Amino acid sequence: MHGPVIIHRTDILLAGFSFFGDPFSASAAWTEENEIGRLWNRLRAFLAGYPGLENPGGWFEAHIEHPDTPRTGHYEVFAGWPVAGPQGLPPQLLVKRLPAGQYALFEMTGTEAASDWIYWIYQQWLPGSGYRAAHPFNLLEYPAGAEETGDVQDARIKVYVPVSPAVPTGQAPAQPEETA
Repeated sequence: MHGPVIIHRTDILLAGFSFFGDPFSASAAWTEENEIGRLWNRLRAFLAGYPGLENPGGWFEAHIEHPDTPRTGHYEVFAGWPVAGPQGLPPQLLVKRLPAGQYALFEMTGTEAASDWIYWIYQQWLPGSGYRAAHPFNLLEYPAGAEETGDVQDARIKVYVPVSPAVPTGQAPAQPEETA
């Protein structure tokens, strides 16, 4: 895992499909049999019927937590591509806007993508980074032409985690109380 680099990212509007639940209940990570692989296959099959919906850039996958995620382990996975707006999109597609802001950018290659990168980012890096998660999602970017599932060796993925300073600007960090 490379990074992170803290960047400012403009908002992004994505069109695609989503899944809500436990994406690994049917199969392990990085297989076409799990719900994420099935989601990507469903999106690709749908787009094959709409040749005018070409994707000139990369593909994106958002993992979005909801209020019950810590209790159930269920979350939304959104698979799609950048669009200028919802005009002209078929009604079967969903549109999701992810906000502009400060993001920690990590890069993964090869087998790192199949590792427990989410644990490393949120449990290892984030607590000591001076940042906190600004929103309950992360965004994966696959370069144009990349396969979203299958041979992990060839995966080249960017992971964007929205962050904000752990201590708001203008406030001093909490000091330990003096003991007598």
